[in-house]
Amino acid sequence: MPNETIPTIGRRYYPTLSTVVSIDDLPDILGFIKDGVGSLLDTIHFKDLQSSKSPRGDAAFYSLSIVSPNRIDIEIPGTGIYLVLNPDIAGGDSTISSFPITIEYQWKVLAYLREFSLGNFSFEPQEIFEMALRILNITEEQALAHFINTFVEPADVNTTALEQFVVDINSTFSSYNITAPTNETTISEVVEDIYTKSGDSYSSLIAFATYIPGDSIEETKKNIKTFFNAFIPDDIEEYIKDVLIPKFKATLTLSAGIEMPRKYMTPVYPSGTQIGGKDVSYQEIPEDPNDAYFDKVMFSFGEAVFYADTEEGFGYNMDLALSTVTPVQLGKTGIIVNLQNLKLDLSQKTNIAEADADGRPVEFMGVYVDEAEVFLPKKWFSDPDSGELPPGITVLPVGVSIKGTNLLIGTGGISGTIGIEGNGNLYKKLGNFWIGLDSFSLTFKQNAITESNVTGKLIIPKFKDKTTGGDLVIDVKAHIGQDGEFNLTASNQAGIPVFELENVFSMEVNSLFIGRQSDADGGKAYIGVSGKINFGRDKKDGETDADFDADNFSQFLPKDIDIKKMLIYDDGSYEFEGGGLVLPKTFEFKLGPAKIAVTAIHMGSYEKNGRKYKFFGFDGGVSVNPGGVDARGKGVKLFYTIDDGAFDWFIRLESLKISIVIP
Repeated sequence: MPNETIPTIGRRYYPTLSTVVSIDDLPDILGFIKDGVGSLLDTIHFKDLQSSKSPRGDAAFYSLSIVSPNRIDIEIPGTGIYLVLNPDIAGGDSTISSFPITIEYQWKVLAYLREFSLGNFSFEPQEIFEMALRILNITEEQALAHFINTFVEPADVNTTALEQFVVDINSTFSSYNITAPTNETTISEVVEDIYTKSGDSYSSLIAFATYIPGDSIEETKKNIKTFFNAFIPDDIEEYIKDVLIPKFKATLTLSAGIEMPRKYMTPVYPSGTQIGGKDVSYQEIPEDPNDAYFDKVMFSFGEAVFYADTEEGFGYNMDLALSTVTPVQLGKTGIIVNLQNLKLDLSQKTNIAEADADGRPVEFMGVYVDEAEVFLPKKWFSDPDSGELPPGITVLPVGVSIKGTNLLIGTGGISGTIGIEGNGNLYKKLGNFWIGLDSFSLTFKQNAITESNVTGKLIIPKFKDKTTGGDLVIDVKAHIGQDGEFNLTASNQAGIPVFELENVFSMEVNSLFIGRQSDADGGKAYIGVSGKINFGRDKKDGETDADFDADNFSQFLPKDIDIKKMLIYDDGSYEFEGGGLVLPKTFEFKLGPAKIAVTAIHMGSYEKNGRKYKFFGFDGGVSVNPGGVDARGKGVKLFYTIDDGAFDWFIRLESLKISIVIP
């Protein structure tokens, strides 16, 4: 990796709370902590302040981190390993401890009344009634009209509801002597008359005293609810409580980390990191003891959120889980580990939530991890710069990644998914062909395989794809079953490509399998194919018929000969299984005056004049005309060169035994 210059950053400055918050900014709801907070505002430093306040001032939220200028840590003696309290992982300052806190409150009454004392509010029916009128912004005229519509019952048909209302008021408050209304009297005039004659009392309260009180407190509250039903559907008492009683919540987050020196582990850049336009994923982070938070490896583990809540009381939520802050390299091995949310369950009486979700018994003991990756060094695998990869195959910045997600391992087996990523590195040359993985993953449910995804490629350079002219590439897919059964099939969407051995034959494959010889037989891996074979070659562009016939043996052999099983070995050799192949259907071809009926085919090797040949042997009977002669031969052999010289071929009839039949 190129040397990266990282500027030295001086010790950071963190302001005190008094620069942004004063005692006067805190609402009366927080009066119980005002005195204590006031003495701390000038001494407590903070960072990452975020705040919001509602336009009406009835709700606010504050989030910040309290800073300890000197990091709070404990060294494990003689190791250089530190246990750190609240490491500033998000902010990247290795010199401090950072304590995230939040404060939020909601006091709906402040949206209606700027000054309000909860301590002076008795929650008596009349106070609830008055407060509801103010919160709901109900005018005196509206309140009076609603009283008349809800509670007034005229004595007779000749009495209007407004007249009866005045009668009821004068009956309750005889000294007021409210003027009886006429047909021209308005509600506003009645409101003004009551205010004047009652000594500046509001008409709504006079009406309240006339119609609301009952024989019991329950009946009184019922009448209040009846009055407000037209304004709000909820219980008016609960509604007022919700408005008047403040809600407050504060949280403090405590966490811990383990800092490891570089002699044990080295931090590396996460995937996708760019520096100066260059991808430095998984490369070592340069050492900078002055102000590089990632100068050393940090593991975060455990987080507890303590809260004080007017509704939920006091409590905490704790999650003990281990995670790497950045991927880490084990020493100088090149092996990189990345862990996210690793949890231990060592209790036989309670389970972590993930074990319960997987249906494990309460005595389960084991480990759970959201995500775990182990990167194996690139040098362990094929190096593209050394020409050790087949054409068109690329590799990732690191070697192979073995990845597990949602893994639960312990009593009862393993659940989750295990896969291999970075499969561009997973190519292995076996003799003359390559075997590689494109994807590999297995999903388990308590040790049973519930899903598998294994795909790859077979690349056979000596044989060519007849369509593309390039090396033969066969996509394959494997299935691994619940009981460990394994099968491998070709998975090309367009089928297995027609392949050819140049100038010798082409084959249209119907099925394919992979196997390996026993050690006693040599231990060679092989690919087995079946299908239809055509000998010879296709006519070249610009080639005349005469030239093609003179230089090609396909004219002597029939087309589409069924081949049940041909084996292609990892050293580039090939043969029929068992050395020979009995044909399911006899075919004939002419060789001069003879007709040869072929019933079997075999293969072999031959040398002539320093050239190396391979041959197909066609075994069967020979008929010679004229004369009624029947001949039985050892067979006809088609020889072709397999060395680096110019291609050569010839056909030979090995021997002939003649029987003459005389009538």
